[in-house]
Amino acid sequence: MGRSRSPSSKKHKRRKSSRDRNRSKDRSITSSSKRHRSRSHDREKEKKPKRVNRRSTSQSSNDDHEDTLSAMNISRKATISELNDLASRKKAEIDRLTELERERIQLLRQKETRENLIQAEVDRRVKDIVEIRVREELERRKDEIENEVKRRVDVLKRTMEKQMLLEIEKRNHDEIRKLVAKEEEERKKREELERTLAENERKLIEAKKRLADEEEKLRTEQLRLMEDRERFERQLGKQHAKEQNLILGKNKTRQKISFTLNTVHKSNTIMSNTENIPVDSLVNGDKKDVEEPETPIETIVIEPDSTIVELTACRLRAIEGLDGLTKIETLNMRQNLINKIENVSQLTTLQYIDLYDNHIERIEGLNTLTQLKHVDLSFNRISVIENLSTLTNVESLFIVHNQLRTIENLSTLINLRVLELGDNRIKKIENLESLVQLEELHFESLVQLEELHFGKNKIEKIENLQTLTKLRILGLGANRLSKIEGLETLTQLKEIYLSENRIQVIENLDRNTNLNVLDLSKNQVEHLDNLQSLHQLKELWFNDNQIKNIDELNKLESMQSLQCIYVHDNPAFDREENYRSKVLLQLKQLTQLNATETRRAVPMILD
Repeated sequence: MGRSRSPSSKKHKRRKSSRDRNRSKDRSITSSSKRHRSRSHDREKEKKPKRVNRRSTSQSSNDDHEDTLSAMNISRKATISELNDLASRKKAEIDRLTELERERIQLLRQKETRENLIQAEVDRRVKDIVEIRVREELERRKDEIENEVKRRVDVLKRTMEKQMLLEIEKRNHDEIRKLVAKEEEERKKREELERTLAENERKLIEAKKRLADEEEKLRTEQLRLMEDRERFERQLGKQHAKEQNLILGKNKTRQKISFTLNTVHKSNTIMSNTENIPVDSLVNGDKKDVEEPETPIETIVIEPDSTIVELTACRLRAIEGLDGLTKIETLNMRQNLINKIENVSQLTTLQYIDLYDNHIERIEGLNTLTQLKHVDLSFNRISVIENLSTLTNVESLFIVHNQLRTIENLSTLINLRVLELGDNRIKKIENLESLVQLEELHFESLVQLEELHFGKNKIEKIENLQTLTKLRILGLGANRLSKIEGLETLTQLKEIYLSENRIQVIENLDRNTNLNVLDLSKNQVEHLDNLQSLHQLKELWFNDNQIKNIDELNKLESMQSLQCIYVHDNPAFDREENYRSKVLLQLKQLTQLNATETRRAVPMILD
């Protein structure tokens, strides 16, 4: 086969032929210009004799002159046309050369692209070949590499296990020595303590005997003083009644505020200087003797400027007679028979109202008490939270052990910090997250809430708490929860109480790093997982669960702030008779295990 010529040699020959043609054209143009100059020179020579002859005859000279001019014009036109032709040919040649150069550049680019494609294909094929060979080599040596890695891992594992066993054995020996020494020391302290307790018991018996004698003497003296006091008070009452009748006239008395009670029931605390004095005649303005009232009643007199009124366990059936207390701040009417909140609208200075353990069925009559900060309506018969919209200053609200089924009408309690709704019939945590909309009206809704208690209800899911970012204490014990969830935004939580639920897995507490107390007792937890992020946890209660392996405590070793744990009534600890020493040996940071402190204080000897 003949050798093919390269494109570059062909281009070189074409350029050479084009240069030759250009030279030939330049020569032809040069020769034509020379010929033109020679003709013009000949014409000049011919003109000179004509000028001489022109002097002889004017007519002939004019004709010759015209002929000469016409010839010059003709020659000039011919020259111009030749020059135009030459310029057009030159331009065409330049265009042709430009086109040839463009084609050459395009061919070069195509060649370069083709070479790049070829090189890329070569590189790709080389890479594929290398990868195939590497893969084949790795596949061939795979078993060998795996065996070598496994061998080294086994060697390293055996070495580490041996070191760990030695370290653990050494640590166990040290701990056993310390434990024996500690038990000996505790035995000595116990013997000393028993001697001390025996001595204290003897001294206590002697002291009780002396105290009984002194109490008997004191009781006798008190009886005598009480008889003298009653005699004096009767005389003082008679004298006081006579003075009032003389000064004020018939049927007029000093203005007082009073409660009328059955004589067989007395209040625990009475805010008056005339305690337990029968003053029925003074209240009703009768002329009868104080010792002979018409009906067996007892009146508790309260001064109008009193700030605290305590009426606990007085068997009161209604709230009445408080209109004149213009400075009252605290009203305590616990353990009565009140069935309606009424007659308190005038007590606008009231800050604390306690109606614990009554028969109240509805929240009402509190709309004007805008200064209230503490409201306790626990142990009543309330079924709906209502009529609290004006109590914007309330900080603590207790409605424990009622008949509530839903959480509602709390949106205006913007300063509420403690909310306790335990022991009701609530099934769902709701109507808390919607309060965020009040921020548009420049309220903070319930985001100030710090304590929330929903214990002993029927709640099945932790939800709608994401706006309560300042919550510190959350109580959800004795409900129907099966999962820990919905606490991601509550990063300020310090205490969580989730006892007596159905929780099986500890989870979703990674964001609650400020926890100090976590109560998971009486659930169904089997593993102590996901607690490592709780670096500030001090108390962990997981008694009465399903922990089956005591090694689960290994997951708590890194929690150095942990001080107290409750582990009893779990399968893993019920099987171990001396689990206490094992737990204390494993978790040295503990100061309390179950209900017993690990560091006991020696009691002081009684003098």
